[in-house]
Amino acid sequence: SLLLAAQAYRTQHTPQTEAALLSATVEHRKIVGVYRAAGIARRLAASPDGRTVYAHTDSQVVAWDAVTHQPRVLTDYRSSAPDPRDVAASPARTGDTAGLVAVVTPPISGMTGSALTLFGPDGQFRWTRGVSDLGGWPLTARFTADGQRLGVVVVAGYGGPTPVRSARYVDTRTGRA
Repeated sequence: SLLLAAQAYRTQHTPQTEAALLSATVEHRKIVGVYRAAGIARRLAASPDGRTVYAHTDSQVVAWDAVTHQPRVLTDYRSSAPDPRDVAASPARTGDTAGLVAVVTPPISGMTGSALTLFGPDGQFRWTRGVSDLGGWPLTARFTADGQRLGVVVVAGYGGPTPVRSARYVDTRTGRA
């Protein structure tokens, strides 16, 4: 069964348990595809039409077309920090905010703290906002129903003795908080 194979893989990560998990996944009647990416997919999101699945792994964000099963790497990065990581898809089905994807990445070379990046429906970079723009490290982001704003949880003093958590709205068109 799928649950038994998943538990075996979590208990002992071997080529045999991985093969058993993949086999059980493919045979499960509700699974429509199996996607591979570099690293472990830690955060997932889906477009509102279900056509695109987004995964944030240890080092990249990948978009898979659920019909053609073709992957497209939105961003590829290197960071020694495990967190924060997040990915969100705009729920808007029409208009200029349909197809937007927000990504939170951990600190990378040249940046102090984590970053929030917005990609367009074509996968093209729109803007990036960091700690100084948002008043703290972005941890997670979610779109409003119309896709015009991102609700972002930020932490000032991340990793310090007295971190302060707050929320900000960011305009998806301008990137202004």
